[in-house]
Amino acid sequence: MKLKTHKFSLLEVVLVLVLMAIVMSVVIPTLYDDSAEERKLKMEDTLTKVFGNAAIRSRAFGLQVKLTFVTDGESSITCTLVNEETNPELPVVASEDESEDQYRTRLQNNINNEIWGGEDEYELPTGISVMNFEDLANDKDEIIFRFFPGGEAVGPKEAMLLAIDELEFTVNVDRLMGQLIVRKVEEL
Repeated sequence: MKLKTHKFSLLEVVLVLVLMAIVMSVVIPTLYDDSAEERKLKMEDTLTKVFGNAAIRSRAFGLQVKLTFVTDGESSITCTLVNEETNPELPVVASEDESEDQYRTRLQNNINNEIWGGEDEYELPTGISVMNFEDLANDKDEIIFRFFPGGEAVGPKEAMLLAIDELEFTVNVDRLMGQLIVRKVEEL
């Protein structure tokens, strides 16, 4: 007894390819689309990096660092170093080999020219908004956190409220240690 072999017609092959293309066009974007959880992780990573950089630079340079949140439709973060001209109360720690003026000159040259230009800009991932921006912003439409060489930090009296889709998080800074605090807002 001889078995019959079934061959696919061209129409069947084209139909299968079209169905595969339709399925792939639906499945692939969902695999690469950022979920709320992924955006939350990106937000925490960006904020940790920004707050950490501000605290480290403050300690390294012995100067106050101002971290400013500014929104213009999209949330962006600008980290700005405040040098001793705008904050003359900062302590001067000169070595025995150099005078106070030499120390200030060396420090200013290092900050402005060699080590850090004084300003970095970071952007929050897309889909994140500051919910209470108007309540926390100053008259220049900024939310400001300040970091000091001793490790302390100050920020708004209330925590900043960030929203990602239906998730909400409070963002603040530990005033004694200068560390970032991110907490999920629990639904009541």
